[in-house]
Parts: sequence; C-alpha cells; structure tokens
Amino acid sequence: MTTISEKRSAAVKQAEAIVSRTKGRDMSDSDAARFAALVEEVKGYDAHLAKAREGEALVNALKGLGAADYAPAPGWDGPSEFTGPAEGSTGHLTLTGTKGRALAQDMSRTMRGDVGTGMKALTQTGDVVTNVPLLNASQIEDGRPALSLLEALTTVVRPPVYKIQRQTLRENNAAGVAPGALKPTSLYGLETVDIALKVIAHVSEPVDSYTLADGVNLTRFLESEMTYGLRTEVERQLITGTGAVVDGNDEFTGILNTSGIQAQAFDTDVLTSARAAMTKLEVAGYVPSLFVLSPDDWQALELTRNTSGQLDLGHAAVDRAARRLWGTPIVVSNAVPANSALLLDTAHTLVDTDGHVDVKWSEAVGDDFARNQVRVRVEGRFNASIHHPLSIVKVATAAA
Repeated sequence: MTTISEKRSAAVKQAEAIVSRTKGRDMSDSDAARFAALVEEVKGYDAHLAKAREGEALVNALKGLGAADYAPAPGWDGPSEFTGPAEGSTGHLTLTGTKGRALAQDMSRTMRGDVGTGMKALTQTGDVVTNVPLLNASQIEDGRPALSLLEALTTVVRPPVYKIQRQTLRENNAAGVAPGALKPTSLYGLETVDIALKVIAHVSEPVDSYTLADGVNLTRFLESEMTYGLRTEVERQLITGTGAVVDGNDEFTGILNTSGIQAQAFDTDVLTSARAAMTKLEVAGYVPSLFVLSPDDWQALELTRNTSGQLDLGHAAVDRAARRLWGTPIVVSNAVPANSALLLDTAHTLVDTDGHVDVKWSEAVGDDFARNQVRVRVEGRFNASIHHPLSIVKVATAAA
C-alpha cells in the first residue's frame, strides 16, 4: 500500500520532470495544466500530513495525561503499550519519595482499569506489569541525599540469565621500557560469573476490595506497604544476601558475602575508621564515592561532641545538610549490620533487574470471595553485579 508521503514524493518528481523537460522554453498548455494539477496535489498531501502530525501530537498528549512524574528508561512505552525497558538500559532505580509514589499511581490506575475511563473497580485480569522507574544521573536532584542505596547505584536491565567479568587480581606493572626490551606484564585476574535474576516478592493480608477500588487508598497502600516492602528487601539482599536457598528463600549474593572485598578494622572512632577506609580504596586505585551507614551510626556521628562538650556538627568531617562524611555522600540503610559500614566506588557495583514490577491480586484464597476481600502480590526480579570486589570496604564502626 502506497503511503501519503510516497504519493507526495511521486508528485514532486513528476513536477520536477516537467520543469526539466521544458527548461529554456515555454510550457505547452498541457504541461502547464499538468504542472498546476501536481502543485495542488502536493498541497493536498501536505495538508493531510499536517493533520496527521496534529493527531499524533494529540495522542501523545493524551498518553501523558496523569502520567507519572518520573522519566522512563529507554524503550518504555508506558503501561498502555507495555514493552518494558530495553535490555541493557541503565539508570538509577527510584522506589522512594515522589518516584515511588508515581510507580504506585501507575499500578493503581492499571489495576482499576481507569486510565482515561473513570472506572472505580478492579479489572478482571488480576495481573499488572509495570516498568520500574529508571532515572538518568542528570535527573537525580543535585544536592539531595539519596534515599536508599538502590537510588545511589546504577541499575542495568538484564535478561533472566547473564554473565559478568569479575576482577580477582590487580597488579599493575606498567613501567618505562628501553628499545627492544621485554615489556612488563600486568596481572588482572578475571573470572566469568554466571548470574540469574532472583524473584523477590511478598503478598498482602486480605484487604477489602472496595478499599482497593478507591484510587487514593490503593495508591497509598501500594506505595507505603507493597512497594516499600519490595524495595527494602532488594536493598537487604544487595547488602547481606547469602546467595543460598534457606527455608525456601532464594537470595542473591550481596556485597558483604562477595569474596574479595576489603576490610577496615575499627580505629579510635567512626570518623577515623571511615577515613582509613578511604585510604584503602585510594591505594587500590579506586575513588571513594559512597558511604553506607546504619541509622544508629549516623546518629552517633551527628551527636559527636567536641572537647568542650558541645555538639560538634560544624566540624569539616560531617555535613548534615548534604549528608556527607569527609566530603563523601552517605546513604543510611537499615540493612547494614550492627557496628558496620560500607564504603564503595559506585562505578563497579550495579543493581540488575528485568525492568518490571509484577502486581497480581486474587480473591480465590480461603473465604476471601465470600468476604469480598482480595490479596495483592508484588514482585520483581533482581540481582547485583559486583565487577571489582576491591572497590568495596567493610568498615568496623565499633571495637570488636
């Protein structure tokens, strides 16, 4: 089938042929009439194409009505035309604050089937697949502390099973070499690691279906409970995941259980220990770019007193407004074990996902149907890629 654009091109070529053929002489009456007809034909095609562009703009505007306030990852066509982020897409996983609320809003609208319809009931499919919100680094607010470790690390969209190269050795022997002399060999031990995305999921207790039919209540429930629970478990496994199946729980291997990370023993106080950990990374050739502290350790730092007994929040080591320690950003996480902290070069630790959050609900459990109750299940697939274990330091924040 010939398109309007193709028809327009054909008409232009015919008009150009008439001009070329009659160059240097007057057009015959038939040529002039044909040329005039072709001009009007092209004008008609142009008008048609202009209306098509206006219609396309209107459709795009309608798609944007009520849209989430986060920017999608490449390949995201939105919940109404689900394709998912393209494999290999990268960004920062934001399941907190306004971004977590936007994800919950997307889930809510689709669960109720009310995108542009005003319907106030759960749809019959019972299955909603929503894209996880991935922000570019430039879209992370400058000067605002990250609200979770997931937000601070780069996230990559992966297939269910993939491979990474992990460095196990770094011995740099580069040196000046005389003409004809044997060049020194640097040793960079690499191992191939097979990784599979792990399902992280949880199910709600029975909830009244009319409560979930209300958009505000449903969005709040999905954001404050289901999405929050998913995020906190992903972050916990990212830090302390065992990489084993225990009591039916299949965890991926977290930072603290990755072989080859560095360790900094407690030295005098948290400030001194943290500074020594920075030196360890710098000596190994990495850039200290993020501390991960427990809420208790961060409180202890904020309440540090100087020799006069006054609160010492003004000292150069701690910046409360920007949440920094020795000029390095801090993320506070409940997943960090007691008396421990982490220091990372974030360029070498990635969060992996398939780019989707799956929401399902059912009234077919027990007597839920008779009670007009439903249960909601939220799940996603995640893992971690730690390419350079030496780029991570576990820091002791108290004496053993």
